[in-house]
Amino acid sequence: MLEAFGTWLYIADGPSVSFFGFPYPTRMAVARLCDGDVWVWSPVALTEELAKAVEAIGPVRHIVSPNKLH
Repeated sequence: MLEAFGTWLYIADGPSVSFFGFPYPTRMAVARLCDGDVWVWSPVALTEELAKAVEAIGPVRHIVSPNKLH
């Protein structure tokens, strides 16, 4: 679930994923921009509950996956 991290900034922990045989924790950041759009950094596995929480912030217009693990 989303956790407030600041004004219009949220984080959500995702499931651990296997990376070369080691468990690797996942976390994404969600920010509501000045124009009301939503920016997602490092997306995690999307559940229905998480999707509803993000949609409540505003329309997602930007998704940044910083590497191939995403």
